[in-house]
Amino acid sequence: MAGSRPGGMLAAAWTAMVAMGQSGYMDIAKKVLKAHNDIIAGIDKIDGIKLITKPDMTCIAIVSDSKDVSILAVADAMERRSGWKMERQQLPNSLHFSILPQHEGVVPTLIKDLSDSVKEVKADPTLSSKGSTGMYGMVAIIPDKTIVDDFLVKFFSTLYST
Repeated sequence: MAGSRPGGMLAAAWTAMVAMGQSGYMDIAKKVLKAHNDIIAGIDKIDGIKLITKPDMTCIAIVSDSKDVSILAVADAMERRSGWKMERQQLPNSLHFSILPQHEGVVPTLIKDLSDSVKEVKADPTLSSKGSTGMYGMVAIIPDKTIVDDFLVKFFSTLYST
């Protein structure tokens, strides 16, 4: 319990593991693994995107494999479409998400929305310079990286304000 981690989080995790037991934990792991496999199978069928690498479990990262698809614009489309919150990454531009037990029931919707978002971005090349896609692109080309932190703090403070 030493260090910067609060002991309450450790106690809560231990309590949850004891309460669900090994069989409960294995049930959850099987659901997450099934969702993981279904998502990978769905991504493999979408023209314009691909996995960065085949993940072992729970963490998936995808990139565009087409010059006609900005993966960051796909993230914007996913958020507009159904409120999906996509984690954007750079170098290379990619989307990253972790599979959780809650994803078990929404995999078909996720894959459909992802496919529809890729089609939307292919159909409208201007989306590659709008929304957060434009912000990420702009930040990537700033020559003086010391101002990036200030910019991001202001951007996300505005984005997440009530």
